Amino acid sequence: MITHLLRTHLVIECFAVAAWRNLPSLHPVFKLLFPHIKSVMAINTMGRKELIGRGGISDLTLSIGGGGHLEVIEKFYKSFTWDMMDIPLDLERRGLLDEKKLPNFYYR
Repeated sequence: MITHLLRTHLVIECFAVAAWRNLPSLHPVFKLLFPHIKSVMAINTMGRKELIGRGGISDLTLSIGGGGHLEVIEKFYKSFTWDMMDIPLDLERRGLLDEKKLPNFYYR
């Protein structure tokens, strides 16, 4: 939940909002970002309402339901740093760079 929701949807939302507000549609950076941000706001709005909102799917199906999932997200977000988004550093921190330990870990 943390990895996908926070690191993907909620972090990219700030870039999507900034791009939509500040870059003209003809700007090369906007053109580069557009395929990645075109539906972020709609997906996140729907997700906040139906998936992680009170009485939503996560609230009903997760063992930490009843708002506990929101506390987990909030706790992780408070300790979030941009270094966590550095994939090689993250793999090193988690000990996933050693090919002998995980020979078939192709994400490396």
